Amino acid sequence: MSAVKIAGALLMALAGAALGFERSARVKLRARLLSALYATLGVMSEEISLLRTPLPELFGQLAERGPEETRAFFAELSAADGSPLSERWSACVNALPLGDEERGVLRALGLSLGRYDAASQCTQIEHVRAQLQRMTEEARAERDGKAKTYVGLGLSLGAMLAVILL
Repeated sequence: MSAVKIAGALLMALAGAALGFERSARVKLRARLLSALYATLGVMSEEISLLRTPLPELFGQLAERGPEETRAFFAELSAADGSPLSERWSACVNALPLGDEERGVLRALGLSLGRYDAASQCTQIEHVRAQLQRMTEEARAERDGKAKTYVGLGLSLGAMLAVILL
């Protein structure tokens, strides 16, 4: 057996393992991100209703002190580029590693932020939080049930490809 075949088989096994670990990491990240968004929207609702914090200032605060998973999102929002808030919000939501349903729920929130009175904005935020809570629970269940499966499948695929190559 040549060294090239052995090296190729080893690389195939490692590639399969990497694929499994990457998919597992994505499932875990989605659950953490949804949980962080849920918490951050709670802070937003309180800031808007109780302190009447202007949105650009609020986004800056969340970019600095919010959960790590959401800081880049709010940093991008706080960088005013002259475009309407709803467009910036939508663009930032589209950049999040979430599914279409989750993005749709968050994009809908962007249509009401800054357009209506504080009570209406808070009502919309609470509506989105309720949906995010359900989605977070689903993501955690998926994480708990599938993360190890993805790693195992990746390792198995890599081992199978290595055996075929040899």
